[in-house]
Order: sequence, then structure tokens, then C-alpha cells
Amino acid sequence: MITALKLGNMANKDKKNKTSYTSKRQKGNKNAETWTEKETEIFFNKSLELSKRNDIYFIGTIAKELETYRQVYDYLVQKFPVFNSIKKDIDSNIENNLFVAGLTDKDISTPLAIFGLKNSHNWKDKTEVVSNVTTNQDTIKVIVQSEAEAKEIKEMLNK
Repeated sequence: MITALKLGNMANKDKKNKTSYTSKRQKGNKNAETWTEKETEIFFNKSLELSKRNDIYFIGTIAKELETYRQVYDYLVQKFPVFNSIKKDIDSNIENNLFVAGLTDKDISTPLAIFGLKNSHNWKDKTEVVSNVTTNQDTIKVIVQSEAEAKEIKEMLNK
């Protein structure tokens, strides 16, 4: 069950707004969280502005500043898909902040930046395969992304 939040509690003020939402499990609960589309828009716009700061490396930091929890973003995007593009912009800003900080060792170390990029932004280490490709005349060493790519190069060279 979703708990009421300080920022989320502002949704309770607008009981007449038809976009307000209370789940069946929460009916009768006077403290139940209800988010309207308008409050969600305000929340996402505040989050977007915060994400533009160079010292924001994690969406949880924004959530903490707004006195909520980081999972609320996914909850609200699921509830109001129209905010998905703003969520992507927030994630993109955070990813950029993390990348730049990792390059400069400004506030965080490079290994920590790499960890954050891999775990929060789906970055992956580039995998390279060193393969010896024998052609009709020579053997050459190639660096490719996969064995399948090495095989493809070999076939092209042997034509």
C-alpha cells in the first residue's frame, strides 16, 4: 500500500478534482494518498529543475529534497503516462551529471560514477573479442564485438 507523503498530502486538498485517485484498498482511509494530474505535473516540474543542478547524481537525492521516496516517480508515470517524457528528461540530466562528474573526479570518483551509470542508467562495459582471422594469404588479429562478427570478417576476406 502506498503511504501518504508530505508532498503527496497536497493531493488530499483537492477532493473535487476528478483526476484525483484513491485505490479500492484505500477507501475509507482518511490519510490515503491521492495524486491529481496537476499535483503530479508540479512535482515533476520541480524534479526536472532540481535535476539540472550539477550536484545531482541520483534520483533519490531529488526525492529526498522533495521529502518523498524515489519509487514515487515510477508509480506516477504508471498512473499518468503523460509524464514519462519528463521522467526521461530527469533521468537524462542525472546521467549527464554523473558522467561529467566521473570524467572530472569533481565530487565523486570515476569508479563510483561508473557504478552509478551501470546500475542506474543501464551502461555496460564494452566487450571486445580478440580473434585471429586467417585469410588465404595471412593471419591477422582483429578486435571485434563478438565471435559472430569475427566469422563475418573472415568470410568477407576470403571471398
